[in-house]
Amino acid sequence: MSRETKDAVESAQSQTLLFLQAQLRDLREKIETHISYVLISENIVFKLKKAVAFSYLDFSTPKQRLTMCLREFSLNQKYASNLYLGVRRITRAANDALEFDCAGALIDAVVVMQRFDDSALFDALARQGALDRKSTRL
Repeated sequence: MSRETKDAVESAQSQTLLFLQAQLRDLREKIETHISYVLISENIVFKLKKAVAFSYLDFSTPKQRLTMCLREFSLNQKYASNLYLGVRRITRAANDALEFDCAGALIDAVVVMQRFDDSALFDALARQGALDRKSTRL
């Protein structure tokens, strides 16, 4: 990937992050991993896959990120259907603004989740001694 292409992709994802933050209005936390940004508000969470490619995954195009968001949503319906609310397409409107699910060009996609209490995170449960074999088995 050329430097100009990489800069354009990074700029597009920066615009997407700003758009998502504006949609949440009550952003509490932004977590960055090597493959995702997780934007956490009081009730809703947006998970945006980074435009990256590694030997074990390829999120380099908006279409690939949408496909993987849809796959993540589908896979998690079995065990966490109450947390996984859906997938939203981020598109470019005629006025050049970003919008959810309009007819314009696909810019990116996000998994939309219901926020759960931090006390339900495995690290918090482990500190409380509340994990056992049954709670960690799928």
